[in-house]
Amino acid sequence: MEADSGFCGELGIGMESHSGVIIFYSCSPNQSSCEIDELQHGSFTNALLEGLQRQGESNCATVERLYQYMRYRVPQLNTNYKKPVQNPYLTAEPPYKMFLTLLEKYATLQDIQNLKYEAYKAEQAGNLHLAKQLWIRVLAVLPSDLDTIEAIERLASGISGEIETESEPGIITFYSCSPNQMSFEIDELQHGSFTYTLLEGLRLRGDSKCTTVEKLDQYLRDRLPKLNARYKKPIQNPYLTAEPPYKIYLTLLEQSATNKKLKQSYTQPIILFDLWLIIIPETIYIGGESKATLYLQKHTDSQNSTHLIQIPQNEAIGNDLNIILTAPGFFFNNDNTTSLPIDPDTADITQNATFNLTAVRPGKTKIQAELYVG
Repeated sequence: MEADSGFCGELGIGMESHSGVIIFYSCSPNQSSCEIDELQHGSFTNALLEGLQRQGESNCATVERLYQYMRYRVPQLNTNYKKPVQNPYLTAEPPYKMFLTLLEKYATLQDIQNLKYEAYKAEQAGNLHLAKQLWIRVLAVLPSDLDTIEAIERLASGISGEIETESEPGIITFYSCSPNQMSFEIDELQHGSFTYTLLEGLRLRGDSKCTTVEKLDQYLRDRLPKLNARYKKPIQNPYLTAEPPYKIYLTLLEQSATNKKLKQSYTQPIILFDLWLIIIPETIYIGGESKATLYLQKHTDSQNSTHLIQIPQNEAIGNDLNIILTAPGFFFNNDNTTSLPIDPDTADITQNATFNLTAVRPGKTKIQAELYVG
C-alpha cells in the first residue's frame, strides 16, 4: 500500500471466509490500514516482511507463528509512529492450515508434531487425499522420518495414482521448485533462493511492484533461476498452482488512496472498559470440557488482571464490541464469536459471554480474543 501523506486508508473489509484459503487481513473491520512514510511501507507489510526474515527460536516458520508475530508487531509499529490502532487478523479454512509450514528450514519438532496430528486425524476421518498432502508437507521438512514414510506407503494402497503435487480447491500455492528439482540455501543471503526472491518481490516499489499474485509469480520465475546461476547453484524453477485459476489475479498489495476523511481525530472523548477472561477448569484431559467466560464493564480502578480498552465515544454509540476467540488445541462446542454492547447508555452494566471448549490436543495453549468495534 502507498499513501502520499502518510494518512490511513483501506478500511477493513469484514469477516468473510473462503474455503481452502489462508487470508491475512491488514486490519479489523471498521479500522484503517496505515502507511508509514519513514518505513516506505504500510505497518502491515513491514511487519510481514520482518516476520518472514526472523531466524532462530523466534522465527515465524508456520502460519500460526507468523500470525502471532503480526498481531503483536503491527499495533506496536502504529504506536511507535503515532498512528491509529490497527489489529490484523487471519482466517484459515479449514483450521488445520494454521499449522502449515512457511519456512521449512526453521520448522521445530513441535511444528512437525502438529502437522502429523492433523495428518492422522484426516486419515482416520477417511480423507485420504488431505492426509496425503499433509504427510508430504512433513516429508519436505523431515525426509527420513519413519512415521511419514510408513504413512505414505500405507496411503498408497488407498489412493490410486502416484503421490504428486496437486491443487487444493480455493488455495494459491507457490512451490519453490519444479518436481524432481531441489530447493537450495544460499549462505551468503542467509536464506534459500526462493525465500530471498519472495521477500524481494514483496519489497518492490513503483511500476515494478508485485501488486497481484500473477505479477509475483512472474517475478519469481524470472528472478530465482538468475539468482541460483549467480551463486552457482543448480537450476531451480518455481511455479504456482491456483484453484480456481482466477485467483492469480487477486491483489496482494493494494495502493491506498489518500483520504483526509479517514485521518483519525485524537480529540474525541473516549470510554474506558475493563475486559477479563475466566477459565473453569484451567486443567483438563483430552476430551474434557472447559468454560471460558469473557467479562466487559466500564473501567474501575478496583479491577485486577484486566485488559484496558479505549474506545472513542462517537464509535461506541449504538455499536457492539465484536469478539473472536481462538484456542489452539480446543474445539468450540458453540460459536467462537460474540458481540457485547458498548453504547454509553449500557456502559455501566457488566456484560459477559461464555464459550464451551473441548480439549483435542495435549499441552499448554494460549486462549486469545480478537476485538473490533462494529
